[in-house]
Amino acid sequence: IESRVLRFFGIGESQLETDIEDLIDQQSNPTIAPLAGDGEVALRLTAKHHSEIEAKKLLDKTEQAILERVGHYFYGYNDETLFKKTVKMLKEKKKTIAAAESLTGGLFLTELTAIPGASQVVRGGVVCYANEVKEKVLHVPASVLTTDGAVSERCAQLLAENVRTLCHADIGISFTGVAGPDPLEGKPVGTVYIGISTPENETEVYALALPGQRDAIRIRTAKYGCSIILKKLAAAYEG
Repeated sequence: IESRVLRFFGIGESQLETDIEDLIDQQSNPTIAPLAGDGEVALRLTAKHHSEIEAKKLLDKTEQAILERVGHYFYGYNDETLFKKTVKMLKEKKKTIAAAESLTGGLFLTELTAIPGASQVVRGGVVCYANEVKEKVLHVPASVLTTDGAVSERCAQLLAENVRTLCHADIGISFTGVAGPDPLEGKPVGTVYIGISTPENETEVYALALPGQRDAIRIRTAKYGCSIILKKLAAAYEG
């Protein structure tokens, strides 16, 4: 018996099952078992064959069929996490990162720096929970905080750009939003902006509307940050 876990992020369990419904319905060997948790989805593939090589071939064939449908959301195997994969890929591409964390309050860098070897790629960051810190440390103009708000595309853009410059990093990422339980600046709970700044490209800001309670929104936001970075690294720094 050989098994393999495929890990996905950015797609719900029900949507993933719908996208591969015929593969699940036709399964016999290998079997396909969906697993869910923390805003992620995983599929456990299990193949039976008296030959280990043949069992792995069966897994490879099923994996290929699945990834042809939902490969855009795939990020890793078995016990790999988004944070481990992010550190690994930053190392491979020889890129460094810095983070400006408002909504996540340091959670993103806590998860990254828990991984051995993260010191090679993590430059540093700022927990800019208070608007005064956004303004005084990360140089977001008071006019932006007053007019656009701390929870805004413009604020996320400036935070990402300025933390990258401050920490002399290749990539700057920012997190601002509303974790709840109450709305903020007229924006509903689950409103999230993630900014990504690199020297090569214009800063991009991703707007999300995330479901769930406070803790779930915060960890999903950090994971979305990893997912965005992984896709940008794959696209921008190929080779």
